[in-house]
Amino acid sequence: MKSARRKRSNPISVSFSPEGEFMSRSKTPKVKATLGKMMKRNRRIPLFVIAKTNRRVVQNKERRNWRSQKLKMQSQKRKRMN
Repeated sequence: MKSARRKRSNPISVSFSPEGEFMSRSKTPKVKATLGKMMKRNRRIPLFVIAKTNRRVVQNKERRNWRSQKLKMQSQKRKRMN
């Protein structure tokens, strides 16, 4: 007879988003929603669009690399100071 294993809670407080990225819990809901929207937007153009336009549209001009191009988001502390 096999004993049922319980999942241990992770000691690190991190929530997992469906897009495959990790986000910390210390964000406001508005910031989390904005980051989630930007993660969804940061993807390639679907193949059916490339086929439908006869390869006139092949690249997503809004594509962003997380290391080289940062999002223009103000932190809560900066907003309070100004």
